[in-house]
Amino acid sequence: MTRDDDELLLLIVDGDNLLHRVRGGRDGSGLAWLLPRLRATLPAGGRGIVMLDGHPSPGQARRSRVAPGVEVHHSGRIDGDGAILELVAALPFADRGRTAVVTDDRSLADRARHLGALTRRLDWLRLRLERPEGVVQPGAVQQRRPMSLGHSRPPPRPPSPAAEEHPREPWRPGRGATRKRGNPRRRSA
Repeated sequence: MTRDDDELLLLIVDGDNLLHRVRGGRDGSGLAWLLPRLRATLPAGGRGIVMLDGHPSPGQARRSRVAPGVEVHHSGRIDGDGAILELVAALPFADRGRTAVVTDDRSLADRARHLGALTRRLDWLRLRLERPEGVVQPGAVQQRRPMSLGHSRPPPRPPSPAAEEHPREPWRPGRGATRKRGNPRRRSA
């Protein structure tokens, strides 16, 4: 997570785009999977809006708050992309720089950036939703690992059996540490 991600106030998620990518379609189980994870990944004080295309089921509101800080909106008569852009345009300009539209739709991402919002790819959110350390219980303090050079380096591989048969001579500091050994292809006379 970058510094910008820590300062996000609002995530507007292209819900149909995400649910089709992660769950294969939009249904009740997909939303039941997404919403608690989205809530757990939001920065402190942040909000998330999942925009779905079309009208809600009969008897349901077009906008509903499903968890603290998480809302589900239906686009109604317009398409979901247009509804997302309307949400961004309705924000004060200063807040748009702390709003991220999460989508893989290039056209939508370009138009959202033109309005002053940040954009993130679906893979960015999917990784945050799926990794266990990204899920934090409400009220819990999340510990961040310190960043350093080599922090993301994979662990060293165990030595191969061939390396055990021909051990290398350890490096010795000082004069002669880098002595020449000649051409390995030429036999000495």
